[in-house]
Amino acid sequence: MPASLAKTQKNFIDEDHPNLIRCPFPDESFNLMMQRFIQKDKPSIKREIDGAVFGHPHPLILVDTLHKGLDSLHDPMKKVEVLCDGCVRPVMDVPFYMCSQDHCSFILHEWCTRLPSKIQHHPDHPKHTLVFVPILKGVFYCTICYLPCSGFAYICKQCDYGIFDIHCAFIPDVITHEAHPNHLLKRFRLDFGRRYMGRHPSQRIICKACGYLADTGYRCHTCDFYFDTKCALLLPRTVRHKYDKHSLSLRYFPAENHSSKYFCEICEDEFNPTKWFYHCSMCDSSMHTACASQKLHCEQSQYIKSSLNVFIYINVKFGATREIKDHPHPVTLVRGWIEAADGQCMACHRPLESDIIYKCMQCKFAFHQSCLT
Repeated sequence: MPASLAKTQKNFIDEDHPNLIRCPFPDESFNLMMQRFIQKDKPSIKREIDGAVFGHPHPLILVDTLHKGLDSLHDPMKKVEVLCDGCVRPVMDVPFYMCSQDHCSFILHEWCTRLPSKIQHHPDHPKHTLVFVPILKGVFYCTICYLPCSGFAYICKQCDYGIFDIHCAFIPDVITHEAHPNHLLKRFRLDFGRRYMGRHPSQRIICKACGYLADTGYRCHTCDFYFDTKCALLLPRTVRHKYDKHSLSLRYFPAENHSSKYFCEICEDEFNPTKWFYHCSMCDSSMHTACASQKLHCEQSQYIKSSLNVFIYINVKFGATREIKDHPHPVTLVRGWIEAADGQCMACHRPLESDIIYKCMQCKFAFHQSCLT
């Protein structure tokens, strides 16, 4: 049995940690925001709320029951992607709020409407209060995870420290994980210098789950090993994929009675089964953790073999539109590499491929996102 799953003496008392986040989450319908803000006592929920509170011009109406003909749920098996505009995670069940206007696709998990207006004593910026900002124009880069984001955020208005994506704004300081269940895992984050400047091999932190360098994540101080944030928080216990009719389970070590080599059913590459992967015991089929993602635009990133890069756009909702000056039509946020045939950015004249761009769907007018902001 791998050391991470071996029997070890428990180093914490459950009663001392009533709000402890226990990973992995059961499936992709669960996420960090849900665990933080869902109300277990089921209080009365408003049937309609003011969209302006969340930077949206229309009222939002509650959807709290499933009914025939409802097409507003995320379903990767049918290639239907519905992402919350707040946390940019799949909307897979009720309750949620959607725009009252038929032509508008704005949608929020119910729990994402209850985010606090302020955060005090954030561990990465404890001196100042962080203030909720529902909508920022275009895509911003989170100060903590360095990823591009398009959802809700928190900022410090007292200094120019940066912008916090809501997942990083509420990232837990301590978690437990099924792969190492008896020890608390404490969050760590390398400073900017250690992240981007050359590191001696002895200073490199390697994630036990994926084998890549870890710049942020969780550490077991007792056993001195690490999980990066992506592997610790973003990989649910089970997933569904259109290439398999059964649920696939997250595996931390090779499957029993599997004597042959391991190949991913999606990208067909061989992989190392001592690193985490998803496996169907009924079909004896396996997938990389990155290839099993239920966010459909991640499927379009399979040409990038590194799971690190597949998750680059985990916090971006493509398809969002905005108005820009001196152009008669709204422009849509899309992946630039999909539109490679459309040539160059109208502002900088560089190629549009492999980048985030805004494109007018009516006249092919296009910019890099960075050139538009």
